[in-house]
Amino acid sequence: MGWPRFLIFNAAGGLVWAIIYGYAAWCLGKALSRIAAPAGIIFGILGVIALGGSVLFFRYHEARLQAEAERAFPGPIATGRRRS
Repeated sequence: MGWPRFLIFNAAGGLVWAIIYGYAAWCLGKALSRIAAPAGIIFGILGVIALGGSVLFFRYHEARLQAEAERAFPGPIATGRRRS
């Protein structure tokens, strides 16, 4: 195949490839933008529920967790800082 003919077909193939991938990315972005707002709200609500649940769990089990910590590390906990 001669150089001029190869150049034309190579450029045409690159142009078709770029158009197809560009259009596919545009369609995907359009679909994701429709999903992003409801998904963000749902994940926000789930995050608040998880945070509230963990606060309730730790408040409910606080005495037991403190007793276990005291058994594991009795006495005051050193800060790791040395006084000069």
